[in-house]
Amino acid sequence: MVSVTPQSVRERINLTESAVSDDVVNRFVADAAETLELETGLTINPLGCTEAEAVAIRNLAAVYCGAYITGGTSNGLSFRVG
Repeated sequence: MVSVTPQSVRERINLTESAVSDDVVNRFVADAAETLELETGLTINPLGCTEAEAVAIRNLAAVYCGAYITGGTSNGLSFRVG
């Protein structure tokens, strides 16, 4: 099992902790896991999931981080540049 960490999300788009704090990234990880659960019908725990699930969570949470730092918005799988 794999754990999705804030650092593994930030690495997706080359961010530092000063750009997006662990607390914020952890909220995005939880949101990403919930979105994936709704889309797949699976129960996904970002602290203990398969590698494939972790990749999907990291990628989606990284999109949320990108929206956060650029002033854009994201909702589920949609993204709008700020």
